Amino acid sequence: MIRLHEFKDNGLKVNWGTILIGLDGPGKLPPQIIPREVVDYAVELVSQNNNQPDNVWILADLSENDTSEIKRLVWELEKGEKVSREVEFDKWKVLLLQRILSELNNEPIYDLLKLTEFWEKFDYPKDSPHIVQGLHNDISPTDYYTEENYKEIVKNHKLWIAAKLSQLGRT
Repeated sequence: MIRLHEFKDNGLKVNWGTILIGLDGPGKLPPQIIPREVVDYAVELVSQNNNQPDNVWILADLSENDTSEIKRLVWELEKGEKVSREVEFDKWKVLLLQRILSELNNEPIYDLLKLTEFWEKFDYPKDSPHIVQGLHNDISPTDYYTEENYKEIVKNHKLWIAAKLSQLGRT
């Protein structure tokens, strides 16, 4: 699970689109936000500024067990925003990839498989820094799973994260 404060900690703005993707589960992943955090977010919004849409007030008053109503209200709130779903998905990819990188054990075979599994959850987007052995290339397994290639791929992932954070921090 990713906590909403992790977006803020990385200079990324949270909006109802970000939250909706987290409730649905980004890509092929399961939900990444718990309903309690959504209600807490709404409470925070109304406590900072009481000039909020009615649906935020209703959301702030719900129980975390009202999951279908929480999702419906977030969906309604997201419809009223002018945000790009692609940008919001990118925010999720960045934070989830940061987590994956922090869990790598410097084991080329297992770690490259873990990275491949991650990108598969997003259907291998064109802007992915990942290279999948045998997918649109003729890299042999003996070349792919070397420590040198592993380090290069991890470095490219870190560069991708930095570039995305810089780009997304302006949205």
